[in-house]
Amino acid sequence: MRILVKIWILVGALLILSHWGYALTCKVTPKRVNIDLFYHGEKVIVTGETASDTNILVKISSPEDAEIFMKKGKVKGIFWMNVEKLIFKGIPQVYFTYSSDDDLDGHLNEKEKQKWGVGYQILEKSFTIPSIKDPLQKDVLFKELIKFKQNEHLWGRFKDKVRFSPLGEKKKVYKLVIDWPPNIPPNVYSVDVYAMKNGVVVDHAQSSIEVRKIGIEKTLSTLAEKNGALYGIISILVALAADVVCHASCDVLVVKERVKADNRNKKYQSILVPYDGSEFSKTALEQACQIVKINQGEISVFYVIPRYEEVLEFFKTNWMKEILMCEAKAIVKQAQEVALKNGISIKTRIESENHVDAKIVEVAKKSKTDIIIMGVRGLGNLDRIIMGSVIERVIINAPCPILVIKKH
Repeated sequence: MRILVKIWILVGALLILSHWGYALTCKVTPKRVNIDLFYHGEKVIVTGETASDTNILVKISSPEDAEIFMKKGKVKGIFWMNVEKLIFKGIPQVYFTYSSDDDLDGHLNEKEKQKWGVGYQILEKSFTIPSIKDPLQKDVLFKELIKFKQNEHLWGRFKDKVRFSPLGEKKKVYKLVIDWPPNIPPNVYSVDVYAMKNGVVVDHAQSSIEVRKIGIEKTLSTLAEKNGALYGIISILVALAADVVCHASCDVLVVKERVKADNRNKKYQSILVPYDGSEFSKTALEQACQIVKINQGEISVFYVIPRYEEVLEFFKTNWMKEILMCEAKAIVKQAQEVALKNGISIKTRIESENHVDAKIVEVAKKSKTDIIIMGVRGLGNLDRIIMGSVIERVIINAPCPILVIKKH
């Protein structure tokens, strides 16, 4: 009897698959987004297979929760102040939908939207503000909530974002590439994929993506929660160290930990020099050459290709990437020439597009560097803000001392 039941279940499953064409699948890459000190967002890819005659809608959301907002108003007709605390209940902190066609909700009918929780109108039905009883006022506040969430890149609805490629006669591959916003808070987010046909969901697949803090970011976050005073002191000290480096008229050596007695005479033999072809990086390389002559060590020079694609889509073309690589090779060759003039042979490498501060720390850790030598210009106000933050992050995360060379 049990065997017959299993056979009928298998036959039923096969009939369902043959009716809809192919079972929907879902894969999320990466499954985990790690937030560290250098985190600037992530590329998240949702992909899978579906029946060839279906459209796709992807929903990414967090569990419904409550959020507190302060309502501002004029006090005595003069001052703008917080006048009321509003608690918004039953709303997801994060909510995104991405469709494969020209409709934001994938042409789903109202019954299906309600069933699967698709669309802002459905969110509004579960949304409440205990202190607000007037439906019209509630509607106005919900519309303002949508604007706020979209401006913060925590909510969004997007059409024509899911792409297809054929895979046989009855199925196709779908792919969604998301620029994961850098301000999305740590949580586990549901990734729901709906295969749709004639305004109805015919198949549903689910996965998840975890956002979490790691490393120094996690440590600082935990410290801020449990010991705010100590966190404030550490933040001030690090900022002061970066400010000293930016303002100092002489070279600055930053030593991150107390030197043990048996290491006080240790020589800097493995030197890392970030190089960009500027006069300031040349000065740093020349100083590194002088240290190597004394300590009989070696110098590793690397150049990081700038992340221009964050500014213009144009820079993503293969033609432009070839130009950037040619420029990188010319800069590295220049570094070799500078070193040879100082009688030193160096190792060079070109790093793909990345954030300079993150790459400095990464290369230093992998190569077990004894010291990082960086060149810094005399900074104006804007440069001081930008370069100061780079130095600050390197100071926090670098596994070794940092020697900052000023242009003499």
